[in-house]
Amino acid sequence: MNEDGLYNKLDSALAGVEKYISATDRFRLNLGFRGEYLFDENDTKGYFSLKLQPKEDKYYLFEIVDDPNGRVKVTDTEVTTTPGSTVKTHEVRKEDELKFSAQFARRFGNVTFRGGLIEDSFGVGADYHVINDKAKASLDAWKFDGEVDAENPHIKVTASYTVFKTLFINAGVDDAANKKTSSTFAGAGLTFDDEDLKYIMTRLPISLP
Repeated sequence: MNEDGLYNKLDSALAGVEKYISATDRFRLNLGFRGEYLFDENDTKGYFSLKLQPKEDKYYLFEIVDDPNGRVKVTDTEVTTTPGSTVKTHEVRKEDELKFSAQFARRFGNVTFRGGLIEDSFGVGADYHVINDKAKASLDAWKFDGEVDAENPHIKVTASYTVFKTLFINAGVDDAANKKTSSTFAGAGLTFDDEDLKYIMTRLPISLP
């Protein structure tokens, strides 16, 4: 330790380890599950989410979405019934499809801005937090080029409230800008952070050989 070079190297190494441990302590992992019942569609939309939060004011959000109206198929047919007379039909059919979201979020005060991939399309969103983050109002917009049977972007308005630490409820309007496909919804979900997951894992009845 009397050697200045060795001391400086050791001191630098310890500082790096301390910085790494400090960053690891700040890093948070969150898993979430939620279902939203679409009243106008009589069906449920499901979400599985993974949030990676390296700092208090930013995070990365990944979601797998089970959308009952994810794939839209349009069929146009024309049938000739009598000479010079035809019957045209226009059929729109919706099918279940899995979609993927990947967003980067940054918080400024009570407002969080998000952007990236929302349900397989570029989109943006914002959250306004109140009551010590127990409640929030959210606005999301994606599919700016429209889609089949929907001329306007897909806009979703949501209000959510945390009832307990891991349980929350929400409600709102999905696809609000398109009258034909818009639907009110209500749902509930569970969310688990690092400490919750550690608590659950230590109490699972799993025996190792």
